[in-house]
Amino acid sequence: MMNETMVPEPYLEVRRWRLHDTHTGKTHTFKGQLIGAATSQRTEHNHEGVRADFGAPPCHACRWFEVRIIMTIDDEYVVSYEGFTTFERENHRSTVHRTRSPHTVIEHLTQVRNREMFIPRTSRLALSEAAGRDDGMERAWIDRVVA
Repeated sequence: MMNETMVPEPYLEVRRWRLHDTHTGKTHTFKGQLIGAATSQRTEHNHEGVRADFGAPPCHACRWFEVRIIMTIDDEYVVSYEGFTTFERENHRSTVHRTRSPHTVIEHLTQVRNREMFIPRTSRLALSEAAGRDDGMERAWIDRVVA
């Protein structure tokens, strides 16, 4: 797991990745460099007791997600997001998307709520890191913010 904003893995180090997508059941294995990452995890709970009551505001010490953006040695972007939980009856979930387009990376991290499109803060942090390390991501990030 990561700290509140960044993963401890060194950036730009080429390494072998093995990421499992729990939605498709597919495991993705490749070599690449981590170019952006962030987590929504917090160390302190925002509620009393062991677990948050049903209907209570989300507690990012109980449930959180992590985003990684990786550039493969084949010039492909990999977007990995994982949902974590501390609750015994809930499952860890992960999704992996692969694309050659930095614009598609942004689309994979864009959500819709009440017909409004937005990029969650954790995803924005990972995208900002990636934009600082990859020219294609930087152009896509600027285009997305301006559009």
